Amino acid sequence: MKQPESVVMKAEDVAKTTLAAKPKRRLQVHSVQVDYAGTTYHGTYAVESGILMVRSSFGSRSTQLGMTGSVNPAGLAKQILHELATQES
Repeated sequence: MKQPESVVMKAEDVAKTTLAAKPKRRLQVHSVQVDYAGTTYHGTYAVESGILMVRSSFGSRSTQLGMTGSVNPAGLAKQILHELATQES
C-alpha cells in the first residue's frame, strides 16, 4: 500500500529536523572560595565557549581562556575571586 506523498514528505521533514537539532548543553556552574584577610569569600564560576565567568555577591569578571587548554579554570577562578575580594575590602 502506497502512502500519500504529503505524509511521506512530513515524515522526512521530521527526520531532518530531529537530526539537525543539536541538544542544548546545560551550563555547569562550580563553587569556588578563597580566604583573604581572615574572611572566606564565596563565588561561582562557569566556562562557556572558552570564556571563564566568575561571579560573587561583590562583583563578577570574565576572561577568555587560552586555546592550548593548559589553563586550569578552577585555579584561575580562585585567582579572579581573590582579586575581586581584595578590591571589595
